[in-house]
Amino acid sequence: MSRGGKAVIALPSTAKAGSVSRIVTHLSEGAGVVTTRAGVTMCHRVTASLSPWQEHPGTRPGADQRRASKFRADLLRQGSKPSTFPPELADKEGKIKVGPKELRTTHLVSDGTLLNFRPIHPTDEPRMRDLFYKLSEATIYYRFMGYQKRVSRQQLQDFVYIDHRNDVTIVGTMPEAHGEDIIAVGSYYLDQKTNLAEVAFTVSDPWQNKGIGTSF
Repeated sequence: MSRGGKAVIALPSTAKAGSVSRIVTHLSEGAGVVTTRAGVTMCHRVTASLSPWQEHPGTRPGADQRRASKFRADLLRQGSKPSTFPPELADKEGKIKVGPKELRTTHLVSDGTLLNFRPIHPTDEPRMRDLFYKLSEATIYYRFMGYQKRVSRQQLQDFVYIDHRNDVTIVGTMPEAHGEDIIAVGSYYLDQKTNLAEVAFTVSDPWQNKGIGTSF
């Protein structure tokens, strides 16, 4: 209806008064599908379907969202099968998880901009790639202790596929017309052998010196 707008189809995620989930890992025999299987990979379909709702922190989710949340863990277990994910993700078993909503918060930047903070999610892989290629050489050097012109797929996967217990990653995001951009990352890595942890922070260059790093 609006100039340059997009068509949106919204469907309830539960049925029968919230007693069953309409998001399922497989269809019944003979069911019709209107989206081609080649349109998106099975791995992406699983992670996107189970991604956390991006409601603004402090707001209350709708009734359907509250009812659907109880099915998420079960759907995640059903969808995280070897046949669903490619071989290169075999070592990510147990790390295809949705971060705890309790870690979501906001931060008011000194210039009045409100940033959202939330746990990282597997669907953030392209956002993390975009963040890396926006960083200056100096920021890359201080973060990775060396110069790096490109980020590998394996590195991106190590960022986004975590268990949210031994590894914790929080991202700071800015809302955009296409969704959101990641402008800051804070990570915690526990070495179980030594019981010592490594903490690392990265803030996109235009957002540095605004107190974002200390807000993690």
